[in-house]
Amino acid sequence: MAANVFGNPVTDDTVRLVYPGLQKITAKHRAEVALMYRNAEDKHVNVNRYVHNLKASYGTGTSTLCMIYNATGGNLTFSSTYNWDGQVWQSPYPPIIQNGQWAGFLHVRSRLVGPSKAAVVYSGRNNDGSGCDWMLAWNTKRLNYDNRVYTEIRGAGHFNVNRWDYINSLLKQQSNNHSDTWNGCYSIISVGGGSSPALEATMTLADLDAKFMEIARAIAMPEGLDSKTVDDDGDAEAPAE
Repeated sequence: MAANVFGNPVTDDTVRLVYPGLQKITAKHRAEVALMYRNAEDKHVNVNRYVHNLKASYGTGTSTLCMIYNATGGNLTFSSTYNWDGQVWQSPYPPIIQNGQWAGFLHVRSRLVGPSKAAVVYSGRNNDGSGCDWMLAWNTKRLNYDNRVYTEIRGAGHFNVNRWDYINSLLKQQSNNHSDTWNGCYSIISVGGGSSPALEATMTLADLDAKFMEIARAIAMPEGLDSKTVDDDGDAEAPAE
């Protein structure tokens, strides 16, 4: 397990502890239990501490403290990434995030007044076993500019084709919270304000029982993700889109 992945995976055995009489366990059951266990064993506390420690080590500079959660009922495998501006610092995107695990990483600017602006794609399956790709994108700017996020789910391999200009045009239209539902899958992403905010995203399945969908939607509100540092490099120039 990668050093920047947190929590024990939620497996069929975990589901049986919650639903001891269940005869046939599906990805939806594993997804629901993963949402129930979203904050179990301090794994959310641990990933939050991890990304803030990364930020402290990195120091001053626009950055995004990313925390993403897998509640898809199966493994998510890193597929690709695209950097409009910036790069992941020190800890790479985890190659595999198991069901019920958090992953954390720090994305930072690549130039003095530049934003932290990128996308990452993870591949998994819906409840029917069809391949799906979850894409998460963000644009963190400096000082008092609005941060934006965007998420999109499509079929396996969809993001292997260069669609990043189009995705950038959609990202520019968004605010600090966005969600998507496609082919039995669901994702939601939120980012705080300021020059080094936290970002949280949950990738899961759609059409779960209502109480579990409510858990999926109840990621930290943007104001709870606001930057705890002020990255003022003494230049008030507006960042590029």
